[in-house]
Amino acid sequence: MRLPYCCVVSFLIITACAPRAFAAEPSPVRLFEERPIQVLVGFPAGGIFDTVNRLLLARMEKSVGVTMISVPMPGAGGAVAMQRVARGTADGHTLMLVPTGAFLARPVSMGLPIDYRDFSPIASVAVNFTMVGVKHDHRWKSIADLVRDAKAAPGKYSYAIPALGGNPHFAMELLSRATGIRVVAIPYQGSPQAIAGVLGNEADIVVTDNTHPQIRSLATLNARRSPFQPNVPTLKELGYNVELYSRFMLVAPKGTPQRRIDALEASARRASEESEFRKLVERQGLEPLFESGVAVAKTFEKDAPMYRRLIEDLGLANKAK
Repeated sequence: MRLPYCCVVSFLIITACAPRAFAAEPSPVRLFEERPIQVLVGFPAGGIFDTVNRLLLARMEKSVGVTMISVPMPGAGGAVAMQRVARGTADGHTLMLVPTGAFLARPVSMGLPIDYRDFSPIASVAVNFTMVGVKHDHRWKSIADLVRDAKAAPGKYSYAIPALGGNPHFAMELLSRATGIRVVAIPYQGSPQAIAGVLGNEADIVVTDNTHPQIRSLATLNARRSPFQPNVPTLKELGYNVELYSRFMLVAPKGTPQRRIDALEASARRASEESEFRKLVERQGLEPLFESGVAVAKTFEKDAPMYRRLIEDLGLANKAK
């Protein structure tokens, strides 16, 4: 049956004016201008930070409502990007994905006029694993073996690290202080080179974020065991109060409106909980692990004095490049 024309018109008018009972909740898009959000990484394109950044942003932009772009800006171990973000406009359109170690150590070691207090933490979405290892056929089977021999011969043994002034360097220094041993640092130009140094018998120990089939991990420096090496204990489990690893954190310039920080944090949480994101992050050798901006801020306050003390004690201020 065809309705009279006047009835059809009345129905359309009523429908248009009626409340939209099934409308979606307001999107965070209204919090941001209609222009891209740039998220800097202080390391080369194609590296692990750029990769994780791209994986994260591709999912975050669905809920944030504007395009999010990964912008590699390598230089000075992340310091170039850090200074750009710290001095950028605090509107939520310029952010940075950065590891805890570089974020807290680099400004101190390079004497930069910025530090963690110039940023607003948004969230952490993944963590890496720093481990102490030896060549697979080494006689040391545990940290206790290493400590026993190193105590008996101070300065005899050496450890390979990817670079001076990074988390692996600081991790071994903390372990040395906790156990009363003295071992010699040998810096290389990256983790693969440090591992190769141990495999080539140039060093006895390697401290790195990478794993290798010919390296036996003796312990990790994380808060809990790595899902990739569940049989390897943490140093804390072994009775040493040593813990040092990097979070992959999103930060914004200090003064960014809190409502935008909150929207970005909520978006990062949703993205980090997606199963596909978690699988892809695990393929990078990282554990997907969300922490709120508040939790990250507490980490800053707890760890920043430790990094400063280590850098000053080791004479690394203005030397680590």
